[in-house]
Parts: sequence; structure tokens; C-alpha cells
Amino acid sequence: MSNRTRLILIILVAVLAWALLELEPRQSGPGRTPAAVSPSDGGAGVSRHRSSPSGGSATTTKSATDSKLTSQWAMVAGGAGAGKAPGSSVRPLATPGVPQEVLEAAKTGLPFYLGQIPPGSKELYGFASMDDLSAARLGAPLQMLTITPAAIHKSSSSTTVSSILSETSMWFFPIQIESESKAMLVVDRDDGTWKAVSFGYAGLSHELNELLAQWPDSKGFHPQLVAVFPAMRFYFTVPEVDDFNLTQIRLAQGGLSRPTPPAIAAEAQPQDYGTLSVVSKSLDELKPIVLRAVMQAAR
Repeated sequence: MSNRTRLILIILVAVLAWALLELEPRQSGPGRTPAAVSPSDGGAGVSRHRSSPSGGSATTTKSATDSKLTSQWAMVAGGAGAGKAPGSSVRPLATPGVPQEVLEAAKTGLPFYLGQIPPGSKELYGFASMDDLSAARLGAPLQMLTITPAAIHKSSSSTTVSSILSETSMWFFPIQIESESKAMLVVDRDDGTWKAVSFGYAGLSHELNELLAQWPDSKGFHPQLVAVFPAMRFYFTVPEVDDFNLTQIRLAQGGLSRPTPPAIAAEAQPQDYGTLSVVSKSLDELKPIVLRAVMQAAR
């Protein structure tokens, strides 16, 4: 292949990657209602779209945010259950910088989703069998950031993390019992309105406990959550350390494509998130993975 042909191919791939990622975060609207998968398949989360939190049982469907996640990741949706869970804690959070509408949507959505967990199935959604769901409360949310294929392609050894991050409209709220994160509640904008749109993600929540234990807010650290959608990976960065760290969050047993049962996640060896990866190394690892994913999506 000549240098001219190779250059043209690289430019085409970069343009295609940019177009795909520009479209992805803006997906919205109703109408996506695939059949729900049983929680026995791994229990990634319960999802809904336009289901009223004040109602009782509901058929689970996928929302616009679920489409954002599942356009690259094969997420598993849980089955519907009973109505609201009484007594769950939805008191206001002290979270500067988070839109009030996001907080209100999370407060409304938490009891609804807890009430969707079928009797005897708490472990499939990240909780221990003896956990009292009425004690569940909302933790401080993390806004999901992302890195586009175009940004990865253009990166170099001197690239800073802040220069390649893009915001999404998704906010991930840890669901905590006795200060331990058990699951995640996702809030996103749907047709101009902030709503709680999905619940679960026990594997990510388990890793978040380890991560925040090593980079606690009490010591002035505020890790940021980063998703690289084509690579099906989560990362985090600690901006208080420097602008050159980007570390993978290693989810057990297949990442997001095959959720980890909480019992297995609890037995997994804790990750050493105290050791941060250099952003240039992480990006070098991502480049071939993202390139393959983009080329496959273009077929």
C-alpha cells in the first residue's frame, strides 16, 4: 500500500470515527423497546423508558441512555418487579456543580427502581441477601465523561487528559448501604427532561468502592469516571494529581458485555488503584482496539 493510500485511509477512518461518536451521545427519543432479559443472566440493571415512578409494576424497556450504552456495550436488562420500596433514603445531596434537576430525578428514581427488584433477587442487582433496601441512599454522583475515537487517534505522547475528555449527559449515582456502594443509578436527559433511566452496574459499583478508598474526597481527591465506548472500557483520572493519568477500571469477567454476579465480584482480588497509569500508555493500548471497533462498525 502506498503512503498516499495509507494517508487517505487514515483520514477516512478518523472522519468516520468522529461522525460515529458525534452521533452516539445525542441519541434520544422513544420507541426502543426490546424484550427484557431475565436477571439470572447476570443482573446488570433494571431499565425503563417513560415508566412513572409513582406507578406499580412495569414492563422494563430501554431508554435513550441505555441505547447510548448498548450501542457499543451489550448490557443486560433485568425483569420488572413490585412497586415502590418503602423508606429508602432520598434526602437531598450536598453536591455542588450538579444540576438540581439531576438530583431531583435521582431522588424520584431510587425508590422506583428498588421496588422493581423481584423478591429474593437482591443479590442479582448488587445487594447482599440480608441488605435492608429501605436503608439504601444516594451517594455523590459522577458525571460520565468520554474520549472519542477521533481524540484517541489524534493523541500523542504529550497529550493531556483534560484536552481529550468530552462530557456526556449521564450522571452515575452510587447506591449505598452503610457507606458501601452496591449498585449505580443513572440519570440522563430524555426529551429535554432529566430522568432516572437505568439501575444496576454492580461490577462498576464494586470497583468504585476500591477506587474511592484510595482516592478519598476527605483528602481532596475527586476522581472522574471516563467511558471509552468503542473499547467497552471504563477508566478514571485523578485531576488533583496531574493532567497525565488515565487508569483502567478492571471489571471482572468480561467487563460490561457480561456483568459480574455480586458474589463473584466480592471474591475478586481488589485492584491497586493507588498506582495510576500514564495517559500516553493507556491511549497507545486503546488505539488498535478502537480502530478495530470503528472499522467493524463501518462494515
